[in-house]
Amino acid sequence: MALLVVIIYMINKRKRASDDDLLSDSDDETADFGSKGGYDVNGKYNGNDKVLPSMKSGELLKSILKRLNCTYKEGDDDDIWFTYQGEHFALRFSDDSYWVRIYDAQWFECTLDDLEEISYMQKAVNYCNARNCATACYVIDTEEEKFTVFSKCDFLLNSNFPFPDDYFISWLNQLFRLKRDVAMQYDKEKVEGEVKK
Repeated sequence: MALLVVIIYMINKRKRASDDDLLSDSDDETADFGSKGGYDVNGKYNGNDKVLPSMKSGELLKSILKRLNCTYKEGDDDDIWFTYQGEHFALRFSDDSYWVRIYDAQWFECTLDDLEEISYMQKAVNYCNARNCATACYVIDTEEEKFTVFSKCDFLLNSNFPFPDDYFISWLNQLFRLKRDVAMQYDKEKVEGEVKK
């Protein structure tokens, strides 16, 4: 029995050493950045991933946006404005942190006089915020006398994460999903409000 344990230990040790060799053998560490590899759909290691170079948040985000063919503009602080699938977004980040925040700029607006519309949208936002990863926020601007809605999501992103491009896209998709869900719930609230009249 002890001999069997020793044999299994040696086989596993040899496999780990060969896996480490696969990870460290790279002429150009950035060549496969964001490409598929590492683990298959069953979660088994396939030895295809590469160790990625360490990148600051700003560099990583710009490289992801370039690979996604997004047009972007850098702001004064640590922010980037970009367009993805026709929608305008703002990125907030710090090179000292892995935290990233994406804003989907104002996508609903009505006057403060329209109390029914505001009520329907508040209910829709509150309902959907409890059911989504991203968050919708409403703002009451008394100076301009308008009610607006925007959405945001906060997440960690690091160049050493597996598939950072896909991870970034998944958060953008959460913002699209939230916006769609809020619009559907808003329509539902509006219909229910009309029926109650």
